[in-house]
Amino acid sequence: MTLDIARWDTVSGWRNHFLVMTLGELCFVYEDVVADIVKYIAEIAGITTKCPLLDGTYGGENGVVQLAPLRHFPSLPYGRYKVHILVGYMKPSRQKELRACLKVIADVVPK
Repeated sequence: MTLDIARWDTVSGWRNHFLVMTLGELCFVYEDVVADIVKYIAEIAGITTKCPLLDGTYGGENGVVQLAPLRHFPSLPYGRYKVHILVGYMKPSRQKELRACLKVIADVVPK
């Protein structure tokens, strides 16, 4: 799983590739790194929280999430971010093909 994060700048617009992170296998990230976010999104979209995920199209909607700092992930300064998430098979035994793509726009604001 790779995250490509852009940050909104009021003068120049989106600053692409503000932060690019490769986090590892999807199920590790899903169960360990972003478990709190996954639980919230799973409730909204009606999807399972167990791996492996079934192929399909999953929907979502606007929502407010209050999260404690995430393990393995840096804290971001306040602002607007656009996150492009690419998920592919990373193990050598599998083809290196794109399995999922997700785009999220999030605002990081004080409590």
